[in-house]
Amino acid sequence: MLGRIIRKQFLEYLISLRFLVALILCLTVGVGATIVRTHAYGISLGDYRVNRVDHGREARTYSHPFPLTYSGVSLDKKPTALGIFYRGLEPSRPMSVRVTANRDPRTEDQFEQANLVADLFQTVDLMTFVALVMGLRALVFSYDLISGEKEAGTLRLTLSFSVPRDKLVIGKWLGGYLALAVPLVFTAICSLAVVVISPSVSLSRGEFVAFAVLVLAAMLYTGCFYSLGLMVSSMTTRAFTSITALIAVWVALTVGLPNVSPYLAHSLLPAPSIQEVEREKWAIGKAEDDNRRSRAREYRRTTTDPQKVRGAVSAEFWRESFANIARRQEEVQVSYERALDTQVSAAMWFSRLSPTASVIYASSEISGTGICDLRSFRKALQAYRMRFLNYCEDKWIVRINTDGGPISTSDYPRFSYIKAELGDRVGTALLDLGLLVVWNVIFFVTGYVGFLKYDVR
Repeated sequence: MLGRIIRKQFLEYLISLRFLVALILCLTVGVGATIVRTHAYGISLGDYRVNRVDHGREARTYSHPFPLTYSGVSLDKKPTALGIFYRGLEPSRPMSVRVTANRDPRTEDQFEQANLVADLFQTVDLMTFVALVMGLRALVFSYDLISGEKEAGTLRLTLSFSVPRDKLVIGKWLGGYLALAVPLVFTAICSLAVVVISPSVSLSRGEFVAFAVLVLAAMLYTGCFYSLGLMVSSMTTRAFTSITALIAVWVALTVGLPNVSPYLAHSLLPAPSIQEVEREKWAIGKAEDDNRRSRAREYRRTTTDPQKVRGAVSAEFWRESFANIARRQEEVQVSYERALDTQVSAAMWFSRLSPTASVIYASSEISGTGICDLRSFRKALQAYRMRFLNYCEDKWIVRINTDGGPISTSDYPRFSYIKAELGDRVGTALLDLGLLVVWNVIFFVTGYVGFLKYDVR
């Protein structure tokens, strides 16, 4: 009997207008967005390769330690292939960061190198489409699952044949969910095919697995809203009342709560502003610079060392000063980021009252475009800055030992950043994937119990 109920519900949806509209919408928007994002990735990857060559050439042309120390080198972050499916915190253009010996790494602005119209109309990617549209589509499929059949009189007629209520509600959920999953899975397959055939994208085996996990997250998320529709439908007597309530809930869960949570976290756990942090860093730099100048003057006044030794001692003063600046500024940065991380964590927990937040967090971590990846990249930059600082000071000493002659920077330290392994990224996303399962269970069980007590008259 359960199989017949599933088959009936599945075929009922399959031949309905809403299924046709859903299929067309998914293929048009989902696959279309993937085509656009794949093209954008190809451009970004090409720009990254050009920038990397140009920046490497620039770093190797320095012949004096001064521009090396104060102008520094530019580092480039490779675009993430899975960012095609969910952009997350990935910049729209290749990220270039300028690293010098005397200040924090800074992202270089490249706004003049692209068409600004593209920034006015943000591109929708596959997982954003899932988060915003697929949830609403699931509600459109399920809002009248119970209340609509009661209005039509078919629910009372079905139960008059001694059909068990538990089998009926389970069968209707399974049949409807299968019909709901068909456009989603088909769209995911077509989107993956677009990426695979693109000459600018090369996916590893791990990235194929990551994409499968992204589809799983999308399926769980869709199930959440389908179960939510079942729950509300089993608590109302009219389909109009059900869809009205569900739209209000959808707006609150997808737009309201995720956007309010950062402000709520900020009010409860305030962190210093970036302006305050930068002022403190500037004060540290000025104090250390004044201290270095004072020590250098005292040394020159009292020393009897030969000129080469004076130059080497002076270079050590600079090295020590820059090292102290980097260390103390890093302490300020770490303290700031610790307070900010506490605030971010609180905002994430508040927003996790919405399944939309969970699917976004899971998608960003699995694709490597989330908060954890950004934090890891910043840590790698800070570690590289210390290596670069020591390299610059070594070049000052080299120049002194060669009586002020030119230096070679062909051996400058290269920056390398490797994303976390897929297993680690999935491990980070397990919490949100688990929450999606929990929301599925809560909504379905509530709807299941509500239907067992539902008045069909």
